[in-house]
Amino acid sequence: MDMEIGPDFRPFGSSTSSTKRTSSTKSATPPESYKKAREEVEKWLIAAPQQAFGDIVGNTEALAGLRDAIEAPVKHKELYAAYGMKMPKGAMLSGPPGCGKTMFARAAASEMKRLYAADGEFEFISISGSELQSPFVGVTEGYIKAIFTFAREYQTYHGHPLLVFMDEADVLLPDRTGRVRRVASWEESQVATFLAEMDGMQESGAFVLLATNRPEVIDQAVLRDGRCDFKITVKRPGADAIEAILRKNFGGILLGADDSLDDLVVAACEALFDPFKVIADLQTIGINLSDAGLDIQKVGHKHFLLEHIISGAMAASIPARAKRHAFARDKADGIARGVTVADVLRSVNDLFEENRTLDHSFALEEFKRDLVGTQPAAKPDFTAPPPEPG
Repeated sequence: MDMEIGPDFRPFGSSTSSTKRTSSTKSATPPESYKKAREEVEKWLIAAPQQAFGDIVGNTEALAGLRDAIEAPVKHKELYAAYGMKMPKGAMLSGPPGCGKTMFARAAASEMKRLYAADGEFEFISISGSELQSPFVGVTEGYIKAIFTFAREYQTYHGHPLLVFMDEADVLLPDRTGRVRRVASWEESQVATFLAEMDGMQESGAFVLLATNRPEVIDQAVLRDGRCDFKITVKRPGADAIEAILRKNFGGILLGADDSLDDLVVAACEALFDPFKVIADLQTIGINLSDAGLDIQKVGHKHFLLEHIISGAMAASIPARAKRHAFARDKADGIARGVTVADVLRSVNDLFEENRTLDHSFALEEFKRDLVGTQPAAKPDFTAPPPEPG
């Protein structure tokens, strides 16, 4: 059962020596140190959008993980205290491009506004790793320090943590061991600075939400428990999620006289999951079933299909594409006849043709892993008696 937030609640990121603040005691004018720190990061500050967790379609497991990271420490603070649990410093969102990691971050900002500043403004930092990169020595480290300096000022003044969302986290925080690629000395320095700011003598004042398509190349020290306690995988949407996304985005559309909303949604789903929409066959992408030890009779998909690359963003684009086709058809006589199934099918075919020649390395790796995963490895028999000593 959810618990009310009392006036003495100390939000995560605050230290025992920090002055506890409530909306009734906070000064209307922030101190000069706050203003100065804010100026350094103002270009990355944006207002929390009106996008709730409930707006996210599918990915229920990932959504539950992010809720645990953000809501649980507030709603269940007494349980947290009873188990001696520490407030999380950060979380990582990983998964294929276009599958909603940024939407998750926007929803996280909206939820933190509801929890901490329902009646006021709530700003958060949104930045990509590449934006912080600089060819000049010490500049990137300076940006990192500026972000955490403001986070501490923000925490002290507002009484709750600053959300810092960093997309393309792998660019800024590469693995320093060299197991993935050779890392330059200046890259090592920026990773070290980031870790020092998260773990310094002072609390960071931030809840850091990282996003990446390549979690395997991020420095492992960044991802260890105590820094990034929640590793959340945002998966490619399945058929049910695709249908829900289409239904939501087709809502309110001008329909053709002979077509219903259901007709458009069903047509789009069937076309997106058409087994004849082949992006590449196994031979083209370098998979030999025999060499890989796969039984051709047990492998369901023998081709790399459109359905293997479909993302939430792609599905959401279908209604917009269909409207463009309808407009192109109707502009000749100026009579709006509405979107038809034919417009939807043309839109899916456009999407298919556009993607046939593009690089889908991330989706290919997923496809190969899933393909190999259809052949379960033999499990060890733990009930067998140990061998006789020789």
